[in-house]
Amino acid sequence: MFNLSEAHDNDKEIWLEFLINCRKEEPPWMKTAFVITVHIIILISLIENLLTCAVICYDKTMHTVTNYYLLNLAVSDIITTLAVLMGAVDSFEQATCKINYLIIIVLWNNTILTLTMLSIERFVAIWYPLQLKSNSDWRRVLKVITVIWIIALMETIPEFWTLELLKADNTLICSTVPTPLARIINGVLALVTFLIPMVIMSYVYFMIAFKVNVVQKRYTNNKIFNHQDHRKKVNKLVGKFTSFI
Repeated sequence: MFNLSEAHDNDKEIWLEFLINCRKEEPPWMKTAFVITVHIIILISLIENLLTCAVICYDKTMHTVTNYYLLNLAVSDIITTLAVLMGAVDSFEQATCKINYLIIIVLWNNTILTLTMLSIERFVAIWYPLQLKSNSDWRRVLKVITVIWIIALMETIPEFWTLELLKADNTLICSTVPTPLARIINGVLALVTFLIPMVIMSYVYFMIAFKVNVVQKRYTNNKIFNHQDHRKKVNKLVGKFTSFI
C-alpha cells in the first residue's frame, strides 16, 4: 500500500537538499548585495506608498474611482513591504511562517484583483459611461474593494496548508514543499489568480484601444477645434499594460 507520509517525507527531503545546494552556490558578495538591495527597495516602497496614501486622503480633488483603487494598491504595498521585512528575520516558528506567507500571498492576490477591477472600471467608463453614477462612486468602490479582499483571502487558504518550515544550513526557510497535492493546488491557483485576470485585462484594454482608435475615428474630422484627443493617452496606457504583462 502506498504510504502518503513516506512520499511526503521523500519530497520534503529532496526539496530541502535542493534549497541547501542553492544556498551553497551563492557567493557571499551576492548575499550582501541582495540584502542591501532589498532594504533599499523596502525604504523606497514605504516612502512612495505613504506619500501616495497621504495625497489621496487629504486632497479632495484626488477622490476619484481610479485613485480609490490606487489607494488600495498603496496600502497593500505597504503591508507587503512590512511582511517582507518581517520575513527577513530567521527566528521563524511554524505558525509565524504560515501567517507571514499568508499575508504576502493575500496581498499579491489583492493587487492582481485590484488591477483587474481597475481595468474593468475603465472599460465601463469608456464603453458605457452612462452606467456609472458619480454620486455613489465611493460607496460602490468600497464594496468592490471589500469583496476583493475577501476573494484574495479565500484564494490563499488552499496554499496555506502546503507551507512548511524547513531548516537548511542552520537557516529556517518558509517554503511550499512540491508534493503532488501542492503542485495541483499551485496549478489551480496560477490559473485563477494569474491567467484568468491576465486574459480579462488583455481583453478589456484591447476593447478600450479599439473603442478609442477605431470606433471614434469617424468623428475625428468633425470634432470641435478645442476638443482634446485622448487617444494618445489611452494608447500609452495600453502600452504600459502590455509591458506589465
